[in-house]
Parts: sequence; C-alpha cells; structure tokens
Amino acid sequence: MHRKNGDYVYVGNSFGGTLAKINIHTKETTLIPLPNPEAHQPYQIGVDKEHNVWTNLWSTDKVAKYNPSAGQWTLFELPTRGTESRYLSVLERPGQPLQVVVPYSRGRKVGVLTPRTDQDIAALKAQVGR
Repeated sequence: MHRKNGDYVYVGNSFGGTLAKINIHTKETTLIPLPNPEAHQPYQIGVDKEHNVWTNLWSTDKVAKYNPSAGQWTLFELPTRGTESRYLSVLERPGQPLQVVVPYSRGRKVGVLTPRTDQDIAALKAQVGR
C-alpha cells in the first residue's frame, strides 16, 4: 500500500490481477485491471512524484507502471528469468533519474530499472535520424 501526496492509496491485489485505488477522503474503491489479469500479479506498490503507480509482477519477471492520468499501463521486462520479485522501491533523488529497485528473490540479485524520459527518447530518435 502506498500514498505519495495525493488523494489515493493503491494496493496490489496479487491473485486478482488488479490494483485497488482507494480515495482517502471518501473510501471509494476502484479496481484497475492489469493488461493480463490472469497472469499479471501485482505484489508491492510504489508511487513516484508524478503519481505514476509502479508494481512488480512477481510471477512474470516484469515491472508495470500505471499512469492514472492517462489510464495507461507500461510493462518493463526484467533481464533475469525466474526472479519471483516480491518487493519494489521507487528511488527519486534531486538531479538524478527515477530508479525502480527490484530485488530478485530467486536470482539473489537486485535489479535497478531506470526508465527513459520522453526527452531521452526524443534525443535517441534524433540520433537515429542522422
């Protein structure tokens, strides 16, 4: 469960394949299905300063980001198979890119996901176009 300066808390419903979005004022709860609710099992939740919701999908070797403003999911493949990751931490430091830290329970490693910003992607596209 996680709240970061907003009006909602999010809870991962692992075997339900959904996020529970709970309004902290009214207690109204909305279930948000993952792209593949039968396979995607959210375990722990982290929220970044932009109010994006991050979760590890412990049974699929993926991390998911949910953008509540757009109602859009983005899935990120982890580079190791069989991770069974059950925890996740969102690390934001001034002047540094966002990082999502995922310990691999079975792989005995820690993965650090640093998503590219829209500016990073635009710069890469400009390089390819040269």
